[in-house]
Amino acid sequence: MAKVKTMPFTGGLSGRLAGVVFVEQPSATVMRPRVIPRNPNTPAQDLWRSAMRHAGQAFRMLDGAQYAAWQEYAFAQAEPGQRAVPVVQTFMRLGAKAWQTQVALGLEPLISMWPPENVFGGDSVDVSLSATASGVVFTAASANAEGIVTELLLQPLPNLFAATFATRYRSKAFVEFSAGQSVEIAARPGCYACAVRFVRVSTGEQTALLPLGTIRV
Repeated sequence: MAKVKTMPFTGGLSGRLAGVVFVEQPSATVMRPRVIPRNPNTPAQDLWRSAMRHAGQAFRMLDGAQYAAWQEYAFAQAEPGQRAVPVVQTFMRLGAKAWQTQVALGLEPLISMWPPENVFGGDSVDVSLSATASGVVFTAASANAEGIVTELLLQPLPNLFAATFATRYRSKAFVEFSAGQSVEIAARPGCYACAVRFVRVSTGEQTALLPLGTIRV
């Protein structure tokens, strides 16, 4: 079946009507399908938006000494020959992650107004994968170090061999693993790329994504 994407009119129509939009062009008025951006309000997305909002509020409350400390921290994070990330982005990245992690763990959220004092090296927890009829199971061989949690992430795939993209992983849980503990993340039947990263709860510092492979539920 053919689909008409545009349709010219000779009248002076403009605006929206039902599922179409009328756009004035020099030669005619064109009718196009109205596309509504996808913006699902999942609990995880709502939590992240809240985290960003609170981090922005905290940033606006920094005093001169705190801002200078964050500026020095941002410069210290830059690779040789590269420009430092702006102070606001540096603060927001850590502040929002700390808020997100703490709320997900059921803690009273607190964003630090000062930058981290020590370099975060992550954790050494080995995590393996398995699948059930209802989800993906993450199993830790050892416990997380004190103050560090493991973030579990999934990325839906059309098949087991499809390409994966770092930006398409979605956070599903933050877990303070004990040795041998397993956590199941509910998932619909299908294929998923799985990854973890380690987060310092108090500061929001995090490691890069650590892909674990793909699995079929």
